Amino acid sequence: MQSPELLQRMAALEQQLRRSRRFHRALLLVALLAAAAILMGQHAAKTVAAERFVLQDAQGSPRGIWEVHDDQVSLRLIDSEGANRLHLSVNPEGVPSLAVLGPNGRTVRGVFGMGENGAAAVFLQGSDGSKRIGMTVTEAGVPAVTINDAQEQPRVALGVASNGVTFIALKDEAGATKSFLYIGQDGAGGLTIKDAAGKVVSRLP
Repeated sequence: MQSPELLQRMAALEQQLRRSRRFHRALLLVALLAAAAILMGQHAAKTVAAERFVLQDAQGSPRGIWEVHDDQVSLRLIDSEGANRLHLSVNPEGVPSLAVLGPNGRTVRGVFGMGENGAAAVFLQGSDGSKRIGMTVTEAGVPAVTINDAQEQPRVALGVASNGVTFIALKDEAGATKSFLYIGQDGAGGLTIKDAAGKVVSRLP
């Protein structure tokens, strides 16, 4: 028969072993978490460098191309028929542009970009690629809108001039202004109308 003292010692030893096992499990968990954090940090620090990336669908067809070619960086998004539908680029001079293309993948229907002079511009184009509506804001903040005919000749122009004058100009096929409506800085309006020869036939006030 075991003595009470021996039983107490055995119970204390068993309790100590249980504490030791819990401690070692906790220590192992901390070590695993630390190792995972180190591995994640090393993974995040890696850099993948290439001149061209191709994004493919489940069938292996290209759906996106990100590349650098002739000093121009571009991103093209492609539909399921293989047509380019969106083209984002920055040219060698640092000028960015975004073009939306029609179903054939060649005709540009809309362009948003900036000129080398700092002006921002949006162009909406017909199915034949002709520019029909243009919206611009100069670097100085002067806005203007033009509406073109099928030959890309401006027929309507409206905007706010740098001196604060708001205007609408109606033009003929040759681009000559035949009607000009404006509101000056003082709030007073005016209207000028010309005939086919360019002679003023009516003026208000």
